[in-house]
Amino acid sequence: MCLVLLALDAHPDYPLIVAANRDERHGRPAQALHWWSEQPGIAGGRDLEAGGTWMAVRSDARFAALLNDPRFDAPPDAPSRGELVPAFLAAEDAAGTVARVHAHVGDYAGFHFLGGGPSEVWVAGRSADEPTALSAGVHGLDNHGLDSGGARLERALAGFRGSLERRVGVAALFRMLGDDEQPGPGPGDARPVFITGETYGTRGSTVLLVDSDGVVQLTERRFDASGACQEERRLEWASALATG
Repeated sequence: MCLVLLALDAHPDYPLIVAANRDERHGRPAQALHWWSEQPGIAGGRDLEAGGTWMAVRSDARFAALLNDPRFDAPPDAPSRGELVPAFLAAEDAAGTVARVHAHVGDYAGFHFLGGGPSEVWVAGRSADEPTALSAGVHGLDNHGLDSGGARLERALAGFRGSLERRVGVAALFRMLGDDEQPGPGPGDARPVFITGETYGTRGSTVLLVDSDGVVQLTERRFDASGACQEERRLEWASALATG
């Protein structure tokens, strides 16, 4: 997953909104969004090559997402980064688990980890000295880190903020994630928000909405190499608001 947009306590109806694009090789096998039988109470896709996942959500609205950081190679015999998301969601102590993730960043290839719930969200990875608790507001994470200022991320954030100013809806957030226009001049990643390519591109888009009553909506769209949507899956459930 290469782009995550997050609104934390920034909308009157939704204490948590997450909109994300997963960019990956089209040939890498993956399962679509589903409830996991091996870890009941967790929903997400699955990477069938390494066994982990790029994003998943727990029944109490706690979520986690993982992005690669290409600046740091994997050490010898490094475990898969994708195991970090299931491990975080399986633990009860969210803050302590993020601290442990950060303490072992050097054991893995470079990554940015984002995890929490409607009351608090943390970011961990090699680009910071310690885990960061996000302030209320709108944030973006790409392969270069939190609020990196890259051209692609800035265009995505502009579209995301525009969506928050109107009536928030899943369809509008997917339209924003499907923006395939060039972002214009700027530093960092200059690709479109939605990437198409024969071998690599945006494989999926995910929208997570947690409303003020604790109702969770989790929707995933999967795309082929041409950018055409091949499948949409949606899960919705009632949950007490996560306390982090």
